[in-house]
Amino acid sequence: VVIVDLILWMAWKPKPMNAMPPEGELPFISILLAVRNEVHTVNFVLNSLEKLDYPADKFEVLMGDDGSDDGSTKILRAWDKETNNFFYVPIQANQYQLKAKANVLAQLADRAKGKYFMITDADVEVPASWISKHLACWKTGMGVQSGFSLVKTKNFFSSMQMIDWGLALGMVKI
Repeated sequence: VVIVDLILWMAWKPKPMNAMPPEGELPFISILLAVRNEVHTVNFVLNSLEKLDYPADKFEVLMGDDGSDDGSTKILRAWDKETNNFFYVPIQANQYQLKAKANVLAQLADRAKGKYFMITDADVEVPASWISKHLACWKTGMGVQSGFSLVKTKNFFSSMQMIDWGLALGMVKI
């Protein structure tokens, strides 16, 4: 499987990324984070978002809780108080006739100020270049752009699975 993936990857090599605009022209980005019972993982994503290489005055992190009962809300409120661009947004249940994560994301999107929205999950860590790499791939006229995350490996099998998944997802284009 890995050999087939390597051959396909060589046939469809990723194209070089566009250059980032000068810092004065960088768009404001809204990062939307929906959380539900993620007390053991949410700090990982929040710490990684705090370390982004994108200027802090050019992005906001909007955090919404979907009825956690494990203390996740307390963590989000603490980040709201301790940072300048991380904001806890209280979520109303079933607004817009939506439920769960869709409801949280819709309400966060209503509050967002960014030209572009980026959405991540509370159980991942994003690389420091997360915003800048996505913007470098953006093309005028695109409506949606997606990325993927790689799993942390624990043994040989999971390492091979991660390589296979990464190569396969790297070829997906819509």
